[in-house]
Amino acid sequence: MRSLWGAAFALVSGLSVQVAPPVDRVVVVIDGDAPAADAASAARLRDALLQSLDGVPASYFELQEGGLTRVPEDEALSFRRSRFTVTPPTYAGVSVTFTESVEVLRGNEFVRDSLIERECPIPPGECPGQIHGAVIAEVRRVEAASAAKLRRLVAQAHDWRGARVVLFTAGWPTRDDGRVGVGAAVRQLRGTGVSLVVVRVPPPSPYRGLVGDAAESLAAQLPAAFVTLSDEQDVAHAALVAGKGVPLPTRAAAAADIVTAPPATETAAIDAPAPGLATESVPEPPELAGEEVSAPLIADPVLRRAAAYVDTFERTFTSVMWHERYEQEDRVWRRLAASGASMPTVAGRRILESDLFFAWLPQDATWISVRDVVTVNGQPRPSGERRLPSLSTRATVSLPELRELARENGRFNIGQIVRTFNEPTLALLFLDARHRAGVKFMRKTDQRIDGRTLITYGFVEQRRPTLIRSGERNVPASGTVRIDEATGAVWSTSIEVAEPATGLTGSMTVDYRPHVAFDVLVPHEMRETYVSASTEQVTAVASYSDFRRFQTTGRLILTP
Repeated sequence: MRSLWGAAFALVSGLSVQVAPPVDRVVVVIDGDAPAADAASAARLRDALLQSLDGVPASYFELQEGGLTRVPEDEALSFRRSRFTVTPPTYAGVSVTFTESVEVLRGNEFVRDSLIERECPIPPGECPGQIHGAVIAEVRRVEAASAAKLRRLVAQAHDWRGARVVLFTAGWPTRDDGRVGVGAAVRQLRGTGVSLVVVRVPPPSPYRGLVGDAAESLAAQLPAAFVTLSDEQDVAHAALVAGKGVPLPTRAAAAADIVTAPPATETAAIDAPAPGLATESVPEPPELAGEEVSAPLIADPVLRRAAAYVDTFERTFTSVMWHERYEQEDRVWRRLAASGASMPTVAGRRILESDLFFAWLPQDATWISVRDVVTVNGQPRPSGERRLPSLSTRATVSLPELRELARENGRFNIGQIVRTFNEPTLALLFLDARHRAGVKFMRKTDQRIDGRTLITYGFVEQRRPTLIRSGERNVPASGTVRIDEATGAVWSTSIEVAEPATGLTGSMTVDYRPHVAFDVLVPHEMRETYVSASTEQVTAVASYSDFRRFQTTGRLILTP
């Protein structure tokens, strides 16, 4: 037998079989005009990854909407032409970015109003309608670019048979995999024998819910390796997967993206009647068992992704309302006259149905949450007592009004234990950039669930003053967070607190789930237990549904 490269054939027993031409073991494709969250950072990560692959037999290509071209040898390790930025066109005099377009389509009124203020003359006239048209046009333009890149990659892959193709991109945004052609691409790529690795740097907008990432969908459906590259500390792992052929667990393109709780001085408080007790110092929380993550927090890659996830949540999950069903039970210990022993007795049960409103306060860099109780034990409250619905008819709302409304609706909680920090997203604050430096994290367990690797970290709050307060006393918190190793999404949290001066202890566990309308996981269920000086115990279960953007007839402006 003899073989000829090029138009090569092998003759075996009289049969003519075409032989694929040889290819480099690794093909690196840089998506040069996919906008990244930080173009300079994307360029640094690109260069660091290419340097890590130096010495690996490879060929290099640059992918753009207009074509796929081979990079000359003298540029193979730089790709200096790749800028990771795109200047969007102007539509009927309106300029709007893809990130802004996504937020408008999600119903983010703050982004919409900012666009009106920036792009529309006063009075705006027909400009709001023009902005909506520009938003639709920009999303369609970007989706068409994603489809074009996918087609070019698939067409070229027929010449890369058997190669490991490393696609470096900030993502291919799309509202529908079918329109971009992901399904057809999967079938064609399988026929080429190409082994695909998608290395994604952070995009300008998280691609979840309404807008997905066709590159991630492609990796999930093949299946192929999918690597997130957040900073230089991820480069070694990405290079290992790309250059050495080490497989990564694939994950479906679903799930992931949280709000923060109010500052301790406003509503994050825990209290119980304790007349005659002097203020006592709060002991340092005990150490947690497990592997300690070295400070600072950003050194651990999973926690780093979780911190970025929390930051994304704070930017996208804003001005949202949802329905809360809150079941409470109050037990008190009663002493038996005959034996002197004590036993718990149910003193009351209550079910509240409420609308829960979250709003971002830019001037305070925090959140405020307001419960509007709709029914108590199935009995509707008189409409005249409910003040939150009237917000939708007003142009401005004051913060004192919202805080007073939050306190007012707190009176529907049963029992003598006063608690105003029971918000499902509270534990996420410990991953927020403003607080995590005062928190000690320890990696505890790894668990594989539904194709995801979830890492459980324990944490202990060390900084004073603490987030949760009892009057002037610090109430340090400890707990756990369960994090998706690949995405940083937080799937569950728990918090435990103890206040020795009053004998009050509390615990709160929250589970999160994906939601089609949001790029982040949303609270699904919260379970609480509070015990006060061995005389009272309150347990509660809250379940959440009907998540939607807060809608107004005009613009909602929160005034001091």
